[in-house]
Amino acid sequence: MNKRHNLRDLTIILLFVVTIVIIVAIVVLNLVIQQEADLKKLLIDLLNDVLSAIVIGLFVGMLVKVFTDKPFSIKVDYRIMKKAGISNIGNGISNKDDINKMFGSDILEKNYPRQLKLLFLTGNVFLTFFKTDIIRCIKNGCEVQLLLASYDKNNLPYLERISKLYHDSKVDYEAELREDALKTVDEILQETIGMAGSLKVRFYRDEYQNNIRVAKYIDQPPHHTDISYYWINLQPLTLPAKTLSLALKGFIESDTEDEESDDEKNLCKQSEKGFNLLWDIYKETEYKEGDRMLKASSTNEEC
Repeated sequence: MNKRHNLRDLTIILLFVVTIVIIVAIVVLNLVIQQEADLKKLLIDLLNDVLSAIVIGLFVGMLVKVFTDKPFSIKVDYRIMKKAGISNIGNGISNKDDINKMFGSDILEKNYPRQLKLLFLTGNVFLTFFKTDIIRCIKNGCEVQLLLASYDKNNLPYLERISKLYHDSKVDYEAELREDALKTVDEILQETIGMAGSLKVRFYRDEYQNNIRVAKYIDQPPHHTDISYYWINLQPLTLPAKTLSLALKGFIESDTEDEESDDEKNLCKQSEKGFNLLWDIYKETEYKEGDRMLKASSTNEEC
């Protein structure tokens, strides 16, 4: 920290000295050259030259600052991000570009994704907000894989702990899953009967770390490559992603060759690998329309 402050002090001193030297040089030069000029004209010329000198001094100062702040560190950071598969960082709220990449469009050359992989704690806000987009994807042949936290009675202690962390126990995640998220799931299942694609939902136990969204496009023109887009949210331990999070954004093209590529250090590939593992591990939990109502009835009978 002291070295950084010393560097800034030296930059300011150097800027001041360079500016003064330029001003003095211009004044002296004017006095020598314009000895026979009238005083008024000489004064105006001197003021113009001083102003020019100040501008030049500021420009020199900016150059000094750029070089003393080591601009090449930006390239290093970018290379680290690229190696991890990250091309951009944004807030946790999807913008128009994110939505187009996630759900596709008739306008875009890439059309619609063949597969959507979504992992949330409850996903109730996402499902409600993007219900129409999800249905449109399914209509156009997309398989949507959705992983949510289990609301089984054996997993309720986990949901209660998460609620305590995120909401000081003021939010009932079991109800949020059953009455909001899965209600929307039932609506989507009803509206997509007989469509080319499908929606499948499975439930994990306590593996949640970040919400993950992956959109996979197959055989995309003009080179007929496969492209996958990734959104990985980072959030604090005390707040849900919908309240405060940053989204790490990345993409992978199937025909892109990169000598520095390392799958083990690629955050996008490893996040998708984790999703696939959970999807396979919890195969037996796959949801069927109306399951939430049946489980609610059985819980009431036990009570």
